[in-house]
Parts: sequence; C-alpha cells; structure tokens
Amino acid sequence: MRKKIFFITLLLCSLNFILAQQIFRHGDLLFQQLDCGDFCEAINIVTPTYQGKHYNHVGIVTRTDSGLYVLEAIRKGVVLTPMDSFLRRTDKENMLLARVPKKFIFRSSDIRKFLGKPYDNIFDLNNDAYYCSELAYFLYKTKKGKHFFSLHPMTFKDPASGNYHPLWARYFAELHVSIPESQPGLSPGSMLQEKRLKTKHFFQ
Repeated sequence: MRKKIFFITLLLCSLNFILAQQIFRHGDLLFQQLDCGDFCEAINIVTPTYQGKHYNHVGIVTRTDSGLYVLEAIRKGVVLTPMDSFLRRTDKENMLLARVPKKFIFRSSDIRKFLGKPYDNIFDLNNDAYYCSELAYFLYKTKKGKHFFSLHPMTFKDPASGNYHPLWARYFAELHVSIPESQPGLSPGSMLQEKRLKTKHFFQ
C-alpha cells in the first residue's frame, strides 16, 4: 500500500512538473492575492484592483538549468523561489499569469545583479533595494533602456477618509522616515493596468 501511495505521489509530481513546463514561459509574471494579515490589507486599501481582485504580490518566472523558479522580492530580500513553493502560498483562484512583449523580456543572466539585494521597505526607487513590483520595473526594459511598466504617484491614504491609513502612518514612523506620499512607484495592481500586458487565468 505504501509503495502504491509513493508511486501515485511521484506520478502527480511528474504531471505537475510537465504541466508547469507547458504553461509557464521565462519572463512570465505571476500575480498573487495573498492574505498576510493587516499589512496585506493595508496594501489592498491603497492600491488599485484588477477585475475586482486585490493582487498584492508579484513574482517573475525564471528558467534555470535546474528548473523553474520565481524571482521575487520578499522580506528577506531578492530571492529565487522554487515554483512549487510559490504556487503553494495561496489558492489557485487567487493567482494570475501575465505576459510582457518579448522585446522587454530579460535574459537569465540579467537577474544576477538583483539576487541577494535587500527588500525595499521604504519604497524608494533610488536606493539599491527592491520591493516586488519595483523589481519588475527595473527588469522589464528594452536594450535602449525603455521601461515596460509606468510609474505612478503612490498614496498611503485611505480613500474612504482621505487620511493616512493608520498602519502606514505607524509603519513609516517606526522606520523614522517620511511617508513617501505622491512619490513615483508602482504596485501589482497598477502594473495590471498596463494595456499591453496579456493576462491569462490558467489557474481557474
């Protein structure tokens, strides 16, 4: 019985691997609607939705010699996460795949200068740290340096009250920095407003 379960598990893993190889292309974007408590809720409140959903994280599909990974900027910095680990974070209906035109797709060698960089917890485009959508902004550009994604003025105000959201006010106060209200930036939600981006609901 144990051998049977083992071989069934092995078969399912093999099928998932084959499916992933067929679905994902190098340079694809994977958007996630994560539930990380108050922090994710605060992100959702101040960023745009896409088709009625709050996508608050994005990772970048990267093919390597050892398989499929997702390049992402998370709390511990810019890392390569195994594809299966990334997909297990949330239900499939809370994920979205998107594709950028080929001329903007980066080479695998281009990611080396980002790996290991710290997480940008103050959302500053001019430092050598990166948050998830900022990482995508700097990766997707033509050889002449034209960025695919556009920057927009950031806001940390609750649209219902017009005041700074309490979590964001506390967050930046603890970091001893000014709230970067109206400074240029981008979020997963604003990235999805790009009309040239092709989205695919492979996970439904």
